[in-house]
Amino acid sequence: MIGILTGYALSPLTPVIKRIATSSFVIVSGGYALLVLAFSYWLIDIKKSRRWVIFFAVVGMNPLFIYLFAHVGGSSFILHILYPFTHALFAWTGEPVENILAAIPVWISLWYITWWMYKRKLFIKI
Repeated sequence: MIGILTGYALSPLTPVIKRIATSSFVIVSGGYALLVLAFSYWLIDIKKSRRWVIFFAVVGMNPLFIYLFAHVGGSSFILHILYPFTHALFAWTGEPVENILAAIPVWISLWYITWWMYKRKLFIKI
């Protein structure tokens, strides 16, 4: 909380701008990251709530694969396959909402690919 409050207190001097990574943005985003980390530690390690953690562990075991696959055109390939269906279903919502709703099946497909790799113990490492 101190990082978040400090970053926003600095915002009159240096505004919180992600694009140029101002000092206040770095402090605010670090504060939010530490807050999420503390909450995750409390939930997973202290409260022993581990049922939903597998969702994140699947992607966390293959971050290099998911990054490379998405950036060499894998996600675009999946989007081109699924776009006719999402366009037919959600064209009435307008272009911004349609694009968001088209991205959700792509994310699910990328997660499923990493889940398939996780189940077969296929991990990409350096």
